[in-house]
Amino acid sequence: MSATDVTVSKLGEGVLTLGATPSDFSWQVTNCRLEPAHEEAEQRGTLAKPKRAKDITTTWLLAGTAIQDFELDAPEGFQDYCAVNNGIEVPYTFTPNTAAGKTYTGNVQIRAVTIGGDIDVEATVDFSFPCSEEPLRAGVV
Repeated sequence: MSATDVTVSKLGEGVLTLGATPSDFSWQVTNCRLEPAHEEAEQRGTLAKPKRAKDITTTWLLAGTAIQDFELDAPEGFQDYCAVNNGIEVPYTFTPNTAAGKTYTGNVQIRAVTIGGDIDVEATVDFSFPCSEEPLRAGVV
């Protein structure tokens, strides 16, 4: 591949599992991503280096959108799983595209999600789970 080639990445066929005994929610998730958030703090200048680079702390979220399934109980139902495990830290595995061979793992704190929404449409729910550490990448060349 040359420096001018573009690699186009697409989500799917992928995997999202949650829990020590993994519950697979891949069949429900329509959007999934690991989002970094950066907090900057000024560093005090010194005589030798009056302008120092900002100190940056990065935190991560596992976020996305899933098709609602309020009829299902945990562990199969995503919404019920989130309600039952609200506030509990569990392991996750996120593979954006199995053909690409990269997988991200770590631990997230589950948060309860919205139930319900617009009438007579396929209802979806957004989720956002804080990661307890930087995602661990496997399959990275």
